[in-house]
Amino acid sequence: VPFSPADGLIGGDTSSTNAPREYFYNWVATEVENRSTDRERIGANASFQFQATDSLLATADVSFTDLDNIDRSVAVQLHTSWATNQLQPGSIVDRNGVLEYGVFRYPRFQTHVVSAPSESRATNTNLALEYNPGGPFTANLRWVHGTAERTYDESRIDAGVTSGDPIPRGAAGNFSPFNPTGVPFVDATIDFRSDHPVIGFDTDVTNIANWQVNSTWAQGNQIDADLDAVSANGRYTFDFAGFKALDFGLRQGKRDIEYNAYRYL
Repeated sequence: VPFSPADGLIGGDTSSTNAPREYFYNWVATEVENRSTDRERIGANASFQFQATDSLLATADVSFTDLDNIDRSVAVQLHTSWATNQLQPGSIVDRNGVLEYGVFRYPRFQTHVVSAPSESRATNTNLALEYNPGGPFTANLRWVHGTAERTYDESRIDAGVTSGDPIPRGAAGNFSPFNPTGVPFVDATIDFRSDHPVIGFDTDVTNIANWQVNSTWAQGNQIDADLDAVSANGRYTFDFAGFKALDFGLRQGKRDIEYNAYRYL
């Protein structure tokens, strides 16, 4: 049967010897995140054609793109540390065992901050020469050149206000909380009964002295790429034994890519 608040305990009757047992879907974590993206793009292109002779046409195309982008994220996370006893009396669970209003005692409350700027640039060039004297033979020659580069950096900082589990420090057998100045737990409520979840705090988490940086992380990479391709094509039209034309051509391309990356922890 679904949870019944009659005994004041969430899932109070979970013994394997009792049937039916009370149940509910255990809530593991809740995260609230604010993301933003700032982007500035500049692009330009130009085309040029020159009729050198009646049978020779030259075409040139150039395009350029410059993109500056930065992604930012600030998040807070309330986590039960995978425990099954964090839901407190006063919580409301519907007849299907789904949480509607939760009163939690969280052993872990932390924040995440991410900043990820990137810069990208690309230039593409196309040069073509077309030959068409008006006879049975036509031809074209084309060269394509492209360059691109991208630089990406990402930094992360995690901080927590809860004391966390004891860890060994110094001499053997000496243990102390991960965050010695942190609070033992955070009491909070989450209400899912309206259009949007509403989080309320019963523990003060605004004292900066209770916070400690858990980890810092940075990574990034730089990519440089070049492309060159040349093609020469010809066509000869005729009418012989059901054959109408002969097409032929040559193509050659070369691509170079350089990738460099770093990671700091």
